[in-house]
Amino acid sequence: MKASTTDDLYPLLLNLVYKNIQKNSYGATSSDKHPVFFGCCDWHSSVHSHWTLVRISRLNPSLPLVKEIIERFKVYFTSENLEKELSTYHYLAEQQSPYGYSWLLALVANIYKWDIEESKDFLNAFSTFESFLKKHFVSTFKAMEKPARYGMHENTAFALILLYHYGKTVGDEEFTKAITDFAIKFFYKDESFEEDDNIYGCYITSSLCVLHIMSLIMEKEEFIEWVNKRNWKPVLALTPVTGDLHSLGLNNSGLNFSRCWSLNHLAQFFPADESAFKQLAKKHYEASLTYVASGDWSTDCWLPTFALMAELSFHEVFL
Repeated sequence: MKASTTDDLYPLLLNLVYKNIQKNSYGATSSDKHPVFFGCCDWHSSVHSHWTLVRISRLNPSLPLVKEIIERFKVYFTSENLEKELSTYHYLAEQQSPYGYSWLLALVANIYKWDIEESKDFLNAFSTFESFLKKHFVSTFKAMEKPARYGMHENTAFALILLYHYGKTVGDEEFTKAITDFAIKFFYKDESFEEDDNIYGCYITSSLCVLHIMSLIMEKEEFIEWVNKRNWKPVLALTPVTGDLHSLGLNNSGLNFSRCWSLNHLAQFFPADESAFKQLAKKHYEASLTYVASGDWSTDCWLPTFALMAELSFHEVFL
């Protein structure tokens, strides 16, 4: 992924992003309707590509690239542009909730921790969208009777992890409490953590994400007591997935990275099996490294995010 991803134009895959809109009435390029989040195959990939650029900038503030990133963001991250992004909610919500919108709040949290003078202006620009999405998630999860467990955009547990980190980072106790309550509502009664065999095209392992979010919302000893009453052993039987060089197959490289991320996080809660968790995380990480820059247009814009998350997890940094 490169900084210019933030302003590259591309032929929109409208059938994947919007419903009931004719291409010729929408515009030939993504920036017509999205002055901030374009340049990738889909809207959510653009959002977390921006997250990746901010995260890299925070990790390596002396990189020459960082100055370019900040200058680009000064052009894009304006109240006017982000209000225009919000205006597409009625088209995007079905496709981007919870995945894309939870990544947007993760991006806000990342900017919140970015120690540059421009970050305050960036946060102010996001504030309306940010407030709207918090209300959206509370109402959405309140209305849901059961969580979505399939390992793609709709996955509830993965979104809750991002949203919990957001709430804790920005110090929003009310929102964090709401996310905690939703995690308990959806997952507290789970008894076993065996994974669905149908994982082609998936990039999230629901069982790991459930354990991950429950470990965040509980005190450590409480979580250990809870999990040891359940059949968690199947997670140590997971094996790295080898994809193909097509977009859905390459999604499985993201699956390996997200598993690595959660396995490294969970290792701390299983002292007797800590080494097994970490070794399994490493196997998953190494299985996908060669695919990070595959040359596949629809994948190169998002897979580096998952690779970075996995890399940071080896240093006990999880977002």
